[in-house]
Amino acid sequence: GWNFNSISQNLYWIGNGGNWTDPNHWSLSSGGVSVGCIPTKNDNVFFNNNSFNTSNQTIIIDQEVYCKTVDWTGVANSLTIAGNANLNIYGSMILNVSMNVTYNGNIYFRSNNPGNTIQSFGKSLSSNISFDGLGGTWALQDNLTTSASIELVTGTLNTNNVTVSANNFLSN
Repeated sequence: GWNFNSISQNLYWIGNGGNWTDPNHWSLSSGGVSVGCIPTKNDNVFFNNNSFNTSNQTIIIDQEVYCKTVDWTGVANSLTIAGNANLNIYGSMILNVSMNVTYNGNIYFRSNNPGNTIQSFGKSLSSNISFDGLGGTWALQDNLTTSASIELVTGTLNTNNVTVSANNFLSN
């Protein structure tokens, strides 16, 4: 007889570099205090000017992680995203022109909803990328490049007439 309601919240990265799964790095407000929890598949995550007080910080995806939309556009200082654990995104992904991407884990886009976007700002990835969401749609906003594979399992990938480069493309 238990009912669990999923809530969606915006979480902001705070406290410079570190592991994604460290609950001390997540706040309910930009530059706020830690809420002591890590993002779930229902939570939008933001990295912005209040996330880092110096440049050349690194965010490490150290374990399998989840989020709804991940948005790096608010970061002014250069930063690096690294690690090799799975990144599960249940919404959109927006990278940043000044970020450095050394992350090589798998990226799973898992939304069942339309209207998701992907903007890479010219960043080349080395991740396997999978789209798997019944009814989910993803629209590319610019070129998508990975040295690994792209797989469309379910859902719709709209390339918007931009260039998609991958080692291979898989879809049934």
